[in-house]
Amino acid sequence: MATRMKIGQREFGTKKEAQQHYRSILNGYLPGDSLSETDFSDILDLLTRHPEHEKKIGSGVSHIKVVQNPEYPSRCFWIFRDDGTSTDFSYVTCVNGKPKTVNQEFIEACRVSIVDQILEYKNEYFASSGDGFCEETGVPITWKNSHVDHIIPFAQIVNDFLNLTGTIPSSEMLSKSADNQCSVKFTCEHTESEWRAYHMIFAQLRVVSVEFNLTRMRK
Repeated sequence: MATRMKIGQREFGTKKEAQQHYRSILNGYLPGDSLSETDFSDILDLLTRHPEHEKKIGSGVSHIKVVQNPEYPSRCFWIFRDDGTSTDFSYVTCVNGKPKTVNQEFIEACRVSIVDQILEYKNEYFASSGDGFCEETGVPITWKNSHVDHIIPFAQIVNDFLNLTGTIPSSEMLSKSADNQCSVKFTCEHTESEWRAYHMIFAQLRVVSVEFNLTRMRK
């Protein structure tokens, strides 16, 4: 039986339902927009579930914006504190109410480290064809309304890499939590180099519509 959860004044039937609600708030703003009074209160209630909420809140939250993640092509919530400092936080971590595991952080570091490869693939696709078509549904797409998708699920590619190289994820090879650090990164150059080379050889990519990719991810 699914466990119901209450966050502030809101009740959700499942964690997935809660994540969808807060994702809809995130996607309802343009990068740089401040949250409305209602959404600010909603997200502030959510923030209290973050495993480092006292550190995140600090001197107090003045306002919250939706910003473009400077390290990865996605949006995120950004806290602006009363003392002038700021930082990001993950709504998924808040809903879960616990920190990411080392394996989850390792996958995140893997994803961040190959952003340049993903962007290069996407740029080459549109440079050669102009506007294109979703390689799954066939609908017309442009650079702006498309994503680069891994045909083999990304987590499986990472797992295959770990099995092949004998790498065991550890916190020592990953960056620590800090203000304005939107994503976990590798601190171990050898592991990152091996992973980037592996991804370059074995990842099978395709360009798909944003709608198809987000729908598939939710499923």
